[in-house]
Amino acid sequence: MKLKSLFSRSRILIAIFFYSSVVGFTSGDGSGEKTWVDLVAGIGSFTHIIKDCNGNILRHDDYPITDAGATIEHNYGIGTFIGKLGTFSITRTTSYISDKYQESPSDDLSYSSSYIGAGIGLNFPYLGIDGGILYFQNISSAHLPIQNSHYQPMAKLRIGFEDSWYFSTSFFRNTPLMVNGGLYDLGLGFKLSGSKSSAWFGFGGGPYNEGQFIARVMIAPNGWKAAVHLSGNFGLGSDGTEYGVSAGLRWNFQ
Repeated sequence: MKLKSLFSRSRILIAIFFYSSVVGFTSGDGSGEKTWVDLVAGIGSFTHIIKDCNGNILRHDDYPITDAGATIEHNYGIGTFIGKLGTFSITRTTSYISDKYQESPSDDLSYSSSYIGAGIGLNFPYLGIDGGILYFQNISSAHLPIQNSHYQPMAKLRIGFEDSWYFSTSFFRNTPLMVNGGLYDLGLGFKLSGSKSSAWFGFGGGPYNEGQFIARVMIAPNGWKAAVHLSGNFGLGSDGTEYGVSAGLRWNFQ
């Protein structure tokens, strides 16, 4: 498929989702329709460290990230339709190079990219699963799951009742992609008592050098159509300072 055709069809798909969210919303009971849009941005940093056979650090590079994205989801009965787009920029700062290290690492890249994608899924009260494809304008094999491919997968699995306790895991599905805990995550989510607000705690990884602890909160007072996204993650290792923070808005068309 040609790039122009892909972007054209993806834009049409997202436009259809958005239009349906505005004029087609009928109910919030799970058997009708509901639609929401997430707009989230953040900053973070991951680390790449090269060591010798004895564990001595030969090179230490940090990669600050700026990241922003939008996701629209439309539920119709048990069906879920997803549209995503966003952009991020990764730079490199080198804090240490040993005189024993002579070569540049293969992931020694600073670059920016934009992406667009779509997916579909099934949404039951106690189970949700979806999957889709993202297309990236620019690629770097060091920072994306599939090397040297503009096309990257995304997926998410939920087990449990979203209005109570549930387990979820996702791959390249967060908004924004990079700073909201990593390329993949798993953890537990739950509703906060007395409101529509919720929280999620878990672990993630990639492209981070070490695993990440992740905390996310959605503040959604009763009666509000809007909700506030807040998330933070930090590295569990001691070799580098790795973190991500993001904030954004969800708007429910109800």
